[in-house]
Amino acid sequence: MKAPLLIFLTLFCTSLVFGQSEITVLGTDRPETGQRIIWHNNAFYLLLQVQAEIGGENAVLLKLDASGSMLWARAVGTPGRDLVNDLAPQQDGVLVLGRMVEPGNPNVIDDVFLHFFEADGSIGWSRYLGRTTGGDDEHAAAVFTTDAGNIVVVMHEAVGQDRPAYLTLLQDNGSPIWGTQLRHEDLDWIMPAHGLEHAGRFWIAGTASLADGTEEAFWATLNTAGQPLSWYSMAATDNQPCSFRQMIALEDGCLLVGTIGTDTPDLLLVWADQSGEQVRARRFRDVEGAHLLAATGGYQRADGRIVVAANRFEATGGVSSTGLWLLIEEDGTLAECRRVGQGREVIVQLIPGPAGMIAATGSTFPGSSTAGDATFLQWPENWWEAPENCLSAPLLPEPAALAWNSRTSGAFTQPWLAEANHQMVDVPYFLDEKRPLCCPEKDTLYASICTGDAFEGFSRAGTHRYQIDSIGLCGLERLLVLEVKDTAQLQGADIQPSDCDQPNGTIRVEAEGDSLQFSLSGGPFQDIPQFEALPPGFYTLVAKNANGCVSAVDSVVVAADCPVYLPTAFSPNGDGRNDVLQLYTPLAESAAVISFQVFDRYGGLLYEASGPLSAVQWDGRVNGELVNPGVYTCIGRVRLPIRDVEIFQSVTVVR
Repeated sequence: MKAPLLIFLTLFCTSLVFGQSEITVLGTDRPETGQRIIWHNNAFYLLLQVQAEIGGENAVLLKLDASGSMLWARAVGTPGRDLVNDLAPQQDGVLVLGRMVEPGNPNVIDDVFLHFFEADGSIGWSRYLGRTTGGDDEHAAAVFTTDAGNIVVVMHEAVGQDRPAYLTLLQDNGSPIWGTQLRHEDLDWIMPAHGLEHAGRFWIAGTASLADGTEEAFWATLNTAGQPLSWYSMAATDNQPCSFRQMIALEDGCLLVGTIGTDTPDLLLVWADQSGEQVRARRFRDVEGAHLLAATGGYQRADGRIVVAANRFEATGGVSSTGLWLLIEEDGTLAECRRVGQGREVIVQLIPGPAGMIAATGSTFPGSSTAGDATFLQWPENWWEAPENCLSAPLLPEPAALAWNSRTSGAFTQPWLAEANHQMVDVPYFLDEKRPLCCPEKDTLYASICTGDAFEGFSRAGTHRYQIDSIGLCGLERLLVLEVKDTAQLQGADIQPSDCDQPNGTIRVEAEGDSLQFSLSGGPFQDIPQFEALPPGFYTLVAKNANGCVSAVDSVVVAADCPVYLPTAFSPNGDGRNDVLQLYTPLAESAAVISFQVFDRYGGLLYEASGPLSAVQWDGRVNGELVNPGVYTCIGRVRLPIRDVEIFQSVTVVR
């Protein structure tokens, strides 16, 4: 009797809304990893690798709707071990590729399996490939469908000194058409990782090695009859091993994504034209010396830029990993790099999803556990257009020097096709409810500010993470979704001064915006942008728009158009009339003399004073003696409440 299959999923927050990134966590107390994901016929298919409850491993296939809600799940396998490798669309269903241990085989020899699942989760047919003779061990690599509707299975030999790769072409019902063996005269091991049909060719990429273990990255192209067209394998000149994990079809060729190096591996990108010949190569290194390892998936956007997935592992080891989403310009420069998750996540595959979304799968390691859980992720392709709860910017990888030794010839093939026969059974599997990976709603803070203001140190609109004092489900981080509202734009003011100390000054405001209101020095707001009957003084001008956002200008000055008078003559003769020379103004009580000087006709300084206006008086004497009648020059500066007035005038002393 078959055991029932129950799977419980936990969605991040409460619902998926376009513009928000989502990370759904799936798993039990046993390790699970999301291996592959595709978007096909308006549904996600998610392939998990799961450690079986009693020994071995099983494959679990999930079908999800556009929001990530589960439609059905199937856990299938053989009585032995099943390791899944690839997932591909086929008609209304999907193909699952992997390998299993032959039942009862003491030598632990593997064969390849290919299952076709209908859209409702039922199994349409199964195909098993591999020799059953001792010493033969076939491993699965990739599966893809052709433009003609056929299926290509890519695999390789995994034991012995001579390890070729195999391509098998099947009809859409799994019946074999031809088999091809891929070798190279200078290489002992050919280990493909990915395959696709593009520009009328079959493309295969992966790792090749010499007998001494030296690893090279390779890619090859074949025609649709399985005959080789081109071969390229490359080793770095600094003897660092190289490998490819992924190919991305481009308008004018393919991008090969892989890894170079072992101690601190770097991300490797190689562009090839439609004939397979290399166009350019880029090598990106982490600025802090961490490991950058390529993931699978990726695609070319409508704007020509390329989305690539990778993972950053701390060089110190341990479960500390960060999934990376990189946006590459057509010329190979890095445009964007976004971190996915919270520092313990691995992206295995990334694809374009529905309605401008990116989707991915992989694993996360909760707490201190080394047994990971599978993940399902979604976030906007244009992440800057909406909040992204699980995305943040990491340190950008930097370009590094790259040099190659290349091989371009010597490939040959010979036919190969072998079929094995195995029994597949339903395998019960139970997923537990898991805690959301990203911050729940209660740790997400929504705030609005006006242009020019700041909240928690942030002034730009968007989603930000910052430290908080209390520890919650998300540790010490809080998510801030910040809205920045427009403010009124004050462009200036037309100011008319008052007549001396009379309250008849005017300020007319020049501003830009809709539904503006204006206030002067804390007074009530008004719709009219003009203030009248103002005495001289300093004012603060404020404009407010419909958002409630204000813009202010301090120290708007209404000047006093008020004269300062100095007599042109005086008679210091002691008769009580015009005996002293002094300054006059209607604002005498609030005026101050900054400086006042009297000079004779030769430029000699006769008198100098400063202070209150009433205290500055010249009695026509120098050292107690009256000066001679004549013309003298006066220079002064008087400070009024709003402005300074300068004096430069001749004064006549008479008797």
